[in-house]
Amino acid sequence: LLRNPDLKRAGWAGLGGPRDLRDGTVLVAGGSGRAGRYVIEELKSQGIPFRATTRSLREARERLGPAADGVDWVEAD
Repeated sequence: LLRNPDLKRAGWAGLGGPRDLRDGTVLVAGGSGRAGRYVIEELKSQGIPFRATTRSLREARERLGPAADGVDWVEAD
């Protein structure tokens, strides 16, 4: 699971107890936002597969810079 205790308190570990997130794909809603950026960094560093939503792919790339590379982005509004 993610190492950040704030994310665990926010519900990451509260859905039926701990499990290995590598067994599926995580959806990061608001991936280019303040919390989304941190979550993306954590998921990448731990090799956990994920997709991220953003309102604008262009803005996501501007905000995250090189961290946006390799992310499976989905534009949604």
